[in-house]
Amino acid sequence: MNTSHIVHRDMRYPIPFISVTITLFSLLQSLLSPCRPPPACTAHVQCTRTRSERKLSSCCHRSSGVRIKKENKETNHNMFSNQEGKKKKKKKRLVANYFVSLPITNEKILENIQIFQDHVVQKDDRFSSVMKNKGSYHLTLCLMQINREEDVSTAIDALLESKVKIENILQGKNLVLQFLGVSDFFNQVVFAKIAEDSSKAKLKEITDTVKNTFKEKELFKVVNKSSIPHLTLMKMESAPDLQEQGVIIYPSLYGTFRKHYFGDETVSRLDLCSMDKARQPDGYYHTEASIFIGCSSDGHT
Repeated sequence: MNTSHIVHRDMRYPIPFISVTITLFSLLQSLLSPCRPPPACTAHVQCTRTRSERKLSSCCHRSSGVRIKKENKETNHNMFSNQEGKKKKKKKRLVANYFVSLPITNEKILENIQIFQDHVVQKDDRFSSVMKNKGSYHLTLCLMQINREEDVSTAIDALLESKVKIENILQGKNLVLQFLGVSDFFNQVVFAKIAEDSSKAKLKEITDTVKNTFKEKELFKVVNKSSIPHLTLMKMESAPDLQEQGVIIYPSLYGTFRKHYFGDETVSRLDLCSMDKARQPDGYYHTEASIFIGCSSDGHT
């Protein structure tokens, strides 16, 4: 039997046909993919980037992302800080232009203040410009900022409302404040101290009542630096030239007055005063309204 003949008959396609089909397929593949780089070139690029280089590249991308995040955080922090700074600047612009005053009218106290001033100026005449004027001695109970004229009427109403509350605190008795000794705030403000007694406690209660009454009217915008009112005798703020030179009020200037008795003030009146409007002839502040309290309480103006 001829075996070659059997093999040829059992094959599905003749050998020449297969060869042509493979050739045509290769040609078609090359035509459809003309821009694909040769296999050898691709293999070369992949081989040149070692595992360590690929790892380093990946780390660089990650670290770059971290830097961007940090920069974003810093930018956000700076923006937040700037906004906070603007808010603080706005708060600093809030300056009091009205206040509730407790005027000092006892001539003995005023005379002792003059003796104190003469003593200090005799020691150092530079401080003559930082003394308070005789007609402006008072205690400040409440500071506020009023920008509209219609709000002045509201402030007057608040002062009148506080009168009833103050009378309830005093219960028909006079409030007598004793000024004894001298102290200072950071060598910038010198004041006569109020004696530590029940009258000082009453004064604090009255001060808080006045503040709260004005706060209810949405007028109390500036808080007093001191919770207890004080009788200012001299302050460096009145002499900016000396402040720029770094001059301060040395305690040695008034050492002999540390326990000096200035006198007693019987509180009879509270005033709503303006800092901006022209002062009265005696040097006292322009007064919008007043209330009378204690035993001498007989009305208001």
